[in-house]
Amino acid sequence: MTTSRFYRPKIAKMTRKELAFLEEAEEAGLNYFLSDEENPIMTREVAARGKMGKGEFHPAYFSIGDFQITYSFSSKERNNLFPSKGKNSAGLKGMLKTYGKKMSFRILYEFLCKTFNGGELFIDTYFARKFETRPVYADLLNINDKIQTSINAEEYALFSQLHLKKDGTPNMWYNSSKNFKDFKTWQDPIIKGEVKKVAKKIQDDIVRCLSTGQIPLRGREGAQVSEATAKIRESMLGLDPNLFFFASGQLIHDLSIYVEIGA
Repeated sequence: MTTSRFYRPKIAKMTRKELAFLEEAEEAGLNYFLSDEENPIMTREVAARGKMGKGEFHPAYFSIGDFQITYSFSSKERNNLFPSKGKNSAGLKGMLKTYGKKMSFRILYEFLCKTFNGGELFIDTYFARKFETRPVYADLLNINDKIQTSINAEEYALFSQLHLKKDGTPNMWYNSSKNFKDFKTWQDPIIKGEVKKVAKKIQDDIVRCLSTGQIPLRGREGAQVSEATAKIRESMLGLDPNLFFFASGQLIHDLSIYVEIGA
């Protein structure tokens, strides 16, 4: 872990539901996705660190121009009920069927990666293989310029509304002038707002790359979807029976991206 002032992920505290699920799974012998000492489930995973404006990742010294990107999945439970294509015995359509276990998204992410992706975290794969080639990477490298432009625009707007002394400086008898001089009051929200915009763009790009197959999800060597699984998937709406690695849209849309930048 870094000793910098940037966010340092901690080992996640499991909820009661998660602990009960993990205990039940372990009793059933399904302990291949449990958190362990070497690869614990974290509050966040560190996906990328580096310097902005360089065109490539560099060891970070966490000063001006540095960045860190982390991500997480929540403890919310995946909905495992899906509408079926056929009719039930009463002739009604769209009856719900269960598909897979009801587990939290952060456990599901670990489970899918360790079981079906050779232990490789596929969000990490995006940052290692795709991120630098994507347009959103340029947005990150240019974030300081965007922040400065936004601050300049806000400074001009605020200054134009101030009461000025004869020498053109703000008259500090007025609260508007005091607020203008307190830079953190109006600059911090601008900085956070610009960084959140980039984080959202990165999140959307990950979803796009996954949905278009640009992030490789490998599966076990030579593994095939079983005939029984294929039939179950065919009976569900919107599920491709030939997809071996099944990560629902629920999972990827639960993803949260956090971008931090240096001073």
